[in-house]
Formats: sequence, structure tokens, C-alpha cells
Amino acid sequence: MNEQERITVAAIRALAALEARHKSFMTHIASESDLGVNGGTVTAGDGKLTVTTLGVTTVANCRPIAVDGIPVAMEYSFTTPFKGEETPIWRLYLDQSGTLHEDSAFSNRFGDYNGTYFRSNIVVALANKLLMSPVFAPSA
Repeated sequence: MNEQERITVAAIRALAALEARHKSFMTHIASESDLGVNGGTVTAGDGKLTVTTLGVTTVANCRPIAVDGIPVAMEYSFTTPFKGEETPIWRLYLDQSGTLHEDSAFSNRFGDYNGTYFRSNIVVALANKLLMSPVFAPSA
């Protein structure tokens, strides 16, 4: 096997591990019985994470991201419809260890997806991001 084939096999294995972590993340969220926290809700289904806070529903689709050709995290991009467009609000990155980060360089740790306060923390974080977004900005 040449070097490129080894890199490709490593990428395939890394992606499989990330997909398994994503599935575990979604299963954990879906299994929680208390959906409402801090005036918001957090649900998972169809591979998407849905958070409602401040009366606004955001949906995070998931996609793998790669560095140097190797998948390193799953990106959850929270968007909400605003003025006829999907408006980006916030992104989270789930690494292979189950840690969520607020940036793709993994320098700003958000917490573990199965942590005690995950639901509460994500509702508060999204509320903060929404309040700073065009959704709550004054009209021009």
C-alpha cells in the first residue's frame, strides 16, 4: 500500500469514528426526557439538532470537516429562517473524543456532549448568539 492509500484508509476510518460519535450524540439528546431548559428546548432527530430559545427555532445540520485530508470533527451549523434566507447563528464542532468546541481550531472548548449541563449551556449560548445576530438587530 502506498502513502496515498494509507492516508485514504486513515480518512475512511476517521470518518467512520466521527459518524459513530455523531450517532451517539444524537441518541443521547433524543433519549433525554426533560426537553425544556432555561426557557428553551433541545431535540434531536433525522441527524439534526434543533434548539428553540427566545421564541426562535434554530436547526443544526451536520457535516464532517477535514484537516489535511483527514476528517477531524463534525460541524453543527445552527441556522434560522430570517427575511427569506437561512441565517447562520452559530457553529459547534464535535471531535472524536466527544468534546464540543466553538471553533474549528478546537481552541474554545464548549464541553462534552453528554455533560450534565449540556442542554442548559446550549440554550443559553444560542440565546446569546441570537441576540447578537441580525434576527434581533434593529431594522435599518
